[in-house]
Amino acid sequence: MNAAFHTALEVDLEAARRAAAGFRTLDGMKIADVVEQACSVVVPAATRAGWSTFDLSDEDAERLESLEIKYDELVPLDSALIELFENYRAGTPRISPRSISQRL
Repeated sequence: MNAAFHTALEVDLEAARRAAAGFRTLDGMKIADVVEQACSVVVPAATRAGWSTFDLSDEDAERLESLEIKYDELVPLDSALIELFENYRAGTPRISPRSISQRL
């Protein structure tokens, strides 16, 4: 089990949602789907102050654990995220001052 996955959801659920949007921007659709599903699982518990993933029902805890396993399969090491970014960057044309002036 990846404690960082749970902690990220507990510490800042909105940041986890923004991370999912970022993964989509980088064409990491499967990663984004897993993070968004995990956010959806914890929303009912997250409405209470001082909540924790330990407050989830057994069913939701199992679902979150399953999503965590999927995330770990998609991102076994941080280098997978670096590779995702580098692939995105390689496929995205760089904007230079010259190219901007040519558009005007």
